Amino acid sequence: MIAKRIALILLVSQGMSAYKISLYLGISPSTAERFERMYNRGKFRNTVRLLKTYKGIERVLQHVADFIAPFQYPRKSLNRLLQER
Repeated sequence: MIAKRIALILLVSQGMSAYKISLYLGISPSTAERFERMYNRGKFRNTVRLLKTYKGIERVLQHVADFIAPFQYPRKSLNRLLQER
């Protein structure tokens, strides 16, 4: 999911620990650690630069958080999510 990947890159770039990222995004700690290693090697340099130059980065983070919130644990089916709205 692209929103989770963007959120993951942003949180790693802000220095959040891999464990906290895994809890926040509902991913495995090993995935968060793998992205952290790739970030430290400079793999996401252009992505981070692009996101940081975007005015209103807080709004981007909020949109990403709003997008992934329904998919956090406990997981629900799309049909159930739509019925709850």
